[in-house]
Amino acid sequence: MKKYLYMLRADLFFSEPVTEHTFVLRALPVSDVTQEITRASLTCQPNARLSNGTDSQGNNISLGYIAEKHSTFSFCSTGEVQLNPQFRSREGAYPYYRYSTALTRLSGGLEDYYLTNQISGTPTEKAYHWMDLLSRDLRYEKGVTTTETNAAACWEIGAGVCQDFTHVMLSLLRADGIVCRYVAGLLKGEGATHAWAEYFDGECWIPIDPTHNRVCGNEYMKISHGLDFSCCALERGIFHGGAHQSMFSKCALTEI
Repeated sequence: MKKYLYMLRADLFFSEPVTEHTFVLRALPVSDVTQEITRASLTCQPNARLSNGTDSQGNNISLGYIAEKHSTFSFCSTGEVQLNPQFRSREGAYPYYRYSTALTRLSGGLEDYYLTNQISGTPTEKAYHWMDLLSRDLRYEKGVTTTETNAAACWEIGAGVCQDFTHVMLSLLRADGIVCRYVAGLLKGEGATHAWAEYFDGECWIPIDPTHNRVCGNEYMKISHGLDFSCCALERGIFHGGAHQSMFSKCALTEI
């Protein structure tokens, strides 16, 4: 059991002013048996009244609206969390987590890789098997993929970031018929958000980090989970105007 202060800030920049901006944020971490959120705050600029709720995956969501003209939008989530990785969640092992999505579909060279390397065994044995292979056969490299790159495309590139490692891992696990999901959160020592996977071993969810080839411990704080990245994006929104937007984020998980 460890306690941390967490901070997540994101700044969005629009190429020209926008109005009537409706948005949904997934920036408040979930609270369950594996982590207890003892204090949480979410603010945004320009200031907007936020309505909080949960989505279909059980994630915390915050809805807001800004009518007036603005060319930047920022939000900051802060709080305190107690991490309890010795406990495992048993909730939400829905059958649809077995099925591929547009971002995790098995095809092309990745499908050939699966057919060549598949093994029999328990979900845990298969998960460790694929994680070990990915640490050998997929290279970590920034700037070669985007948030829209799917698992098969990443495999053809041969490299990617944590989001890509997780999508490839989910693709392989789902090909094995294993219930598994994408997780977005914070990792101690990293200044950006991190992604990892959870698989259901028949009794509970087991969090694994294919990027670092390890089981997740008490340095990982979950913000959200879902079928893939599209279920866990920090911000989604629509606005009036023809602007392009870019987003920059920074975060910290500091032990106390």
